[in-house]
Amino acid sequence: MSNHSEKESTRGPRDNRWYLSIMSPDSKGEKFAWLDPISIYIYSKAFGILLDDLIEDLASVEFDVVADLAAIAIEENERTRGYREQYDCASAVIPGSVWQTQCNAQFLESFNDYEASRTFPNAGRQG
Repeated sequence: MSNHSEKESTRGPRDNRWYLSIMSPDSKGEKFAWLDPISIYIYSKAFGILLDDLIEDLASVEFDVVADLAAIAIEENERTRGYREQYDCASAVIPGSVWQTQCNAQFLESFNDYEASRTFPNAGRQG
């Protein structure tokens, strides 16, 4: 069993989900975001766990309308802290976590070992 499959068999702690490590660094240039979360969206197991996490974060919130600022992580600053204080928010990255610190620096340690084949295990394969 590959390391990736072993990680998939368990969700891991909420502040350190394996799906965060499959995001790729930006490769499109400075006009684009510093990371590309698309791998989470197209990898069904990762996306399912992400959705479960976001729904769980909002389980105690009563609401009639949902408005969103779509983000895997909300970079911490005065404005976003105010936003979180004013509104119920859910994000893949938990504030105060190691992942949040890395997002604030706009570089994930997982970028050092990033391999597209890990993110897209069936790309280019038949069957």
